[in-house]
Amino acid sequence: GDQVVGAVHAAGQLRLSPRFHGARRAPALFDWFEAQRPAGAGSMLQMVRQAWPSAPPPGMAILISDWWLADVDRDLGLLAQLGQEAVLVHVLSAEEADPRLLGTGDARLVDAESGEEIEMPLAASAVETYQRALRAFRDRLQTAAARNRGRIFAVSTRDDPSTILLRDWRIAGLIG
Repeated sequence: GDQVVGAVHAAGQLRLSPRFHGARRAPALFDWFEAQRPAGAGSMLQMVRQAWPSAPPPGMAILISDWWLADVDRDLGLLAQLGQEAVLVHVLSAEEADPRLLGTGDARLVDAESGEEIEMPLAASAVETYQRALRAFRDRLQTAAARNRGRIFAVSTRDDPSTILLRDWRIAGLIG
């Protein structure tokens, strides 16, 4: 079966899973991911270079991130040079995808990686500006993925992982 190595960025390091072989080992891989606690911002390129010696032969690299700080073109270009098809999983909370869910008035926004907090008024004009910027950002991700023989999937933190993996990814041809 296919070989899979999981990787999670935490505390400035890339933690790699053992190699898993075949679909029957998927529950063990999922358990490994469940036990991890990702934290901190980092360079995707640096993490790819760190993981490469342990990576399986050319194949598919599934990268899960919010992608806010990544230099996506550069990082995906490196993966393409290494023979990897990049599958970007763009994760946003429901509130990031639609800030109207936060209501109106002032909101305290907390960066998950840095813990930095800001107060921000949620006026209708600010929400509209944010939504335009988010659409443009997603378009840039899509373009970078396509340019570097990759694909992108947008998911919400509210989505059921089983549905994503067993239905959506099967329909997209990522898994058999």
